[in-house]
Amino acid sequence: MVRPTWESRIGFIFAVAGSAVGLANIWRLPYIVGENGGAAFLIVYLLCLTFIGFPVFMSEMLIGRTSQTSPSGAFLKIGGSKSWSAIGKMTIMTGFIVSSFYSAVAGWILGYLIEAIRGNISHFEGTSHAIEHYTSLMGNPLWGLSFHFLFLLICLFVLYAGVQRGIERGNKIMMPCLLLVLLFLLIKGLTLPHAIDGVRYLLSPDWSELTPKAIVIALGQSFFTLSLGQGTMVTYGSYLDKNDNLIKSCFPVVVMDTLVALLAAVVVFSIAFAGGMKPDSGSGLIFHTLPFIFSQIPGGYFVAVMFFLLVVLAAITSQISASRVVSKWKNTND
Repeated sequence: MVRPTWESRIGFIFAVAGSAVGLANIWRLPYIVGENGGAAFLIVYLLCLTFIGFPVFMSEMLIGRTSQTSPSGAFLKIGGSKSWSAIGKMTIMTGFIVSSFYSAVAGWILGYLIEAIRGNISHFEGTSHAIEHYTSLMGNPLWGLSFHFLFLLICLFVLYAGVQRGIERGNKIMMPCLLLVLLFLLIKGLTLPHAIDGVRYLLSPDWSELTPKAIVIALGQSFFTLSLGQGTMVTYGSYLDKNDNLIKSCFPVVVMDTLVALLAAVVVFSIAFAGGMKPDSGSGLIFHTLPFIFSQIPGGYFVAVMFFLLVVLAAITSQISASRVVSKWKNTND
């Protein structure tokens, strides 16, 4: 059986960027930046990404390209014993564990996209109303399970089509759409009253708020955002031709991932500061704070729909890569 490869370098870049660009960029980074000192944390995060994350990212790609097989098979080939294959399986298990909670949160966001389209999250009079609405939805098991199942079904549909026709072509469509939606939200966010205060927050470091714990969180975020240690990059690297230039293939991915993360932070903080909200709203920022702000700003309905569409697209592109890895659990030759 001939092993599939990427149709083009741009297809590879979009597919891998799709894996990297996800909830870590648009949901997690803004709130941990807000909780850990703003620009000071952001600088440490970028340093971790440059000097630790990128080299590890390249190493995983190199392992995949050299072995031309799944993570368990890759570590078996390079290590020369079945014990190394177990390490490869551990990375797949890590990806599975991450996917199990990631897909659940993504299902909630898909549900919120439908809520936004129906106009149910653009009329709150206070954050307490937004929290009540969130609690009401979460208290309905069928709501969460239904959208979780629907989200996984969408991802499986893309995976079923294979590497070239599914993952590569799907990301060629979804990643440009994601970037266009992000650009729209960036322009809209920066035109809101007091939005510039959010930009200042991201550009003005307060080193007194930077703690050892924050540095560890920044390092963890640099791994999480690039899907490192989950078998994903080994798997995607295995579909590269052995003659492909790794630097030319991988560097644009890290740049795109970082750019999306920074722009998403500007979007979120512009909208948050426009609504007079504190930057340290925590993990509930998307579900509690922003829905209230969408109710207060001009054109809030359309902004809400576009924002949750952005997050759903990012979640789908990441989930399909993680699912691809898990599907190769037993196979050491593919």
